[in-house]
Amino acid sequence: TNNKVYCANVSSDDVTVIDGATNSVITTIGVEFRPFALVYNSTNNKVYCANADSSVTVIDGVNNTAIKTISIGDGPYAFTWNSAQNRTYVANYYSSTVSVIRDSVTGVAETVYGALLPRLTISPNPFSQKTDIKLQMPEDRSQKSEVKLRIYDVSGRVVKSFNLTSN
Repeated sequence: TNNKVYCANVSSDDVTVIDGATNSVITTIGVEFRPFALVYNSTNNKVYCANADSSVTVIDGVNNTAIKTISIGDGPYAFTWNSAQNRTYVANYYSSTVSVIRDSVTGVAETVYGALLPRLTISPNPFSQKTDIKLQMPEDRSQKSEVKLRIYDVSGRVVKSFNLTSN
């Protein structure tokens, strides 16, 4: 780890880098339009920043500089990083796709896979006595697919299962 804290500043189109030991600002890095989500890859010491203009800015965690901007699906919303395969996954809200950014220690190779996925909204989150689950299927349903919704308890046991099919 690099003991830095990264903060996306949506109204000023930049990312602030903070020293995790002293809580002092190291620098501010200009990125694309309205950054709001970040994920850190400890294998290659890069930070990925989702921007509202359907791009991801790649930040070098050593030099604290923006090194590349990658165009991805519409509405990048959330990230996760898979350390076993060294891949960054980006959920794209408006296009209902998942972009996969494949990395090597020496650089970034862009590979984006698109998939039409159902949109799931759960409220309130976390669950309470009454919870509404809304499932919105993508508009393009040219390929029929089976949709399963499973609800698990905290121990990982399935408590309810629904089989839904797109028409």
